[in-house]
Amino acid sequence: MSYKLVHKDILSIKADAIVNAANTKPICTPGAEMDLYQAAGAEQMLEARRLIGEIRYGEAKCTEAFFLKSKYVIHTAIPCQEMDEQEQVSVIRECYKNSLALASELGCRKVAMPIFMLDNYHFPKRKAIDIAMAAVKEFAPKKDMMISLAVSELEEFVLSDALITRIDELLGYNKEIDADEAIDDFVVSETESFAERFFRLVDERGLTDAQVYNRANVNRKIISKLRINPDKNVDKKTALALAVGLELSIEETEDFIKLAGYALSPRIKFDRIVRYFIENGNYDINEINEALFKYTEKVLVGADK
Repeated sequence: MSYKLVHKDILSIKADAIVNAANTKPICTPGAEMDLYQAAGAEQMLEARRLIGEIRYGEAKCTEAFFLKSKYVIHTAIPCQEMDEQEQVSVIRECYKNSLALASELGCRKVAMPIFMLDNYHFPKRKAIDIAMAAVKEFAPKKDMMISLAVSELEEFVLSDALITRIDELLGYNKEIDADEAIDDFVVSETESFAERFFRLVDERGLTDAQVYNRANVNRKIISKLRINPDKNVDKKTALALAVGLELSIEETEDFIKLAGYALSPRIKFDRIVRYFIENGNYDINEINEALFKYTEKVLVGADK
């Protein structure tokens, strides 16, 4: 399994299932839930929801998606304001756990879900993000599924103050960047292919394929295809994600992605952020992706090609 952060309205995402942050009772209140009902066909969705009946906090139930770009809608009851923060955290975790488990039971390969409570003014936004990231990371090794975490308002996606300061400095918000800075074009002349280098590094580090693709947040099929066809290439994001999964140094990373025909440019914000994390020995794919999403609206995620 892998996940990606997307700056989109969840209703615009094509998936097998869309997760709805629902009420416990079969009612529709103004906001994101009402938007979903109206897009699906309000009368049909409300009737389907009534057939389910009341949902306990943290529980997940399924209905047809009707006119949405999905097959199913998974309704999970998020916390109420009357709960204290500890109770709310417990319920949110159950929402992720039960929604993903139900999606798996339904045979879903692609699931779109919001970051629960991110739009709630009374719940800490950073905590909401941390819970979401921990949930997908825990689920990651278990199932072959792509999870899209939809963020409709980028302003709500907050990083830690310390990370914001470091990335702002890196991107030149607090210092000048040389406008004449450039990078040479590379012509790859090594005889070793990208795939051959990858598997050699896996062996040299005493790792397994599974350890690397879980660390890198890429689909395991990518690794299988590289084994079958050592001459197969990958896209730049996948190459960088695998470098993170292997925990390569910046010099090793540059040599590694060069074999796939890529380079890290000092002029590209995305590249500079990835370089920052690797140079500082931070290989936490969640934290890297959060920073990339906040500043570039892109993440390191391997395409299944």
